[in-house]
Amino acid sequence: MREKKLVIKLTGVIMAIAGAVIVIHTVPVFVWYIILVILILAFAFFILN
Repeated sequence: MREKKLVIKLTGVIMAIAGAVIVIHTVPVFVWYIILVILILAFAFFILN
């Protein structure tokens, strides 16, 4: 039973990584820069408040 749970978890992790790789490679680079800038600004906003 433990082995089955481990196999299911590993399969899920592998599928999640594959999905993330596909998304990262299909979205243009400038979109990632925009997201990064938004995250930095949000982080700075929360720290300064």
